[in-house]
Amino acid sequence: MIATADSGEVDDVTGSVFISYASRDLAVAEQLCAALEAASLPCRIAPRDVRAGESYAAAIVSAINSCQALVLILSQHAIESPHVLREVERASSKRRPVLAIRIDKAGLPPDLEYFLSSTQWLDATGEPIERILPRLIESVRGQDAAQRRSGTVPAPRPATPSSRWRNSALVATFAVTALGLAYILADRFWMSKRVDEQRLSPMTAPAISDKSVAVLPLVNMSGNDKDSYLGDGISGEILSALSNVPGLKVIGRASSFRFRS
Repeated sequence: MIATADSGEVDDVTGSVFISYASRDLAVAEQLCAALEAASLPCRIAPRDVRAGESYAAAIVSAINSCQALVLILSQHAIESPHVLREVERASSKRRPVLAIRIDKAGLPPDLEYFLSSTQWLDATGEPIERILPRLIESVRGQDAAQRRSGTVPAPRPATPSSRWRNSALVATFAVTALGLAYILADRFWMSKRVDEQRLSPMTAPAISDKSVAVLPLVNMSGNDKDSYLGDGISGEILSALSNVPGLKVIGRASSFRFRS
């Protein structure tokens, strides 16, 4: 998924660095963000820079459109995240440079390899992330200087009041849907457990833990296919939050998202 100190206005920062990462790599993302901003290179990162009530997807798109470069934290978690792939695709479509930082030895799938085969790489596998920070800062500054010389630094596009109202309504719709689905899933898992306890003897007890849950992709009921990105984002945040519950087994995104629709 997507995605930086105090919350800022995404649309008001021009020539910033957008940090794309999977939620499980948040610690690395925050470390890179702090190093870049300490070097006077402003960053955009979610969820820090998404305003309360703002459409998550719209904030991400706006941040990528106005960034000077996208820094990708490349890991197994990022490879499994559909949001990271969408962010890389968006940056490539807007001809924004993608600076990939590999933090593990995960193999690169074809869809990401297509966008990253000709981009700059920094390898931080097997060494502290601090060692590549000077090269990262130098690379970002080089991209900034090149864009300023060519006059291609993107200009910000302020959000209109009407679009903010629509975004707030959309967020509310997805939030209600998410709560409803969470209740249905919890009730269904609880009922299934009760039936199994009554029907199965100790010798035939199921192998699946009774403290497990799967988060399915939320259904986009807005009528606008472009808003499906937000549903996936909320599903990802719910999955990430549940993963932090001690003793609870959460089915991985790659498995649960296979049952879309």
